Amino acid sequence: MYPGSNSRPLVESVRKKGVMEPVEILSEEDAPGWKETGNAGKLLGGRQRVRAAKACGLGEVPAVHAVLPEGMSPMEYILRRAMERRQPNKR
Repeated sequence: MYPGSNSRPLVESVRKKGVMEPVEILSEEDAPGWKETGNAGKLLGGRQRVRAAKACGLGEVPAVHAVLPEGMSPMEYILRRAMERRQPNKR
């Protein structure tokens, strides 16, 4: 997990219930050169869930393929999603 973060609650939740919300991935074609890669695609969202699953010894996590809006880069998508999480009532 992140240095200095309190990841214990998430790790314990994943240990008891598994990963409840799928991570978001992009296909190789949708994000050429994107550095976060995995077996099924490139990771867009859910890094903490992936790290918690690894800490619990899980080899796989549920994932959904994200669809980027036309002309939006992966980084813009990640930033937009982060802002939406911080302002849930302004969607």
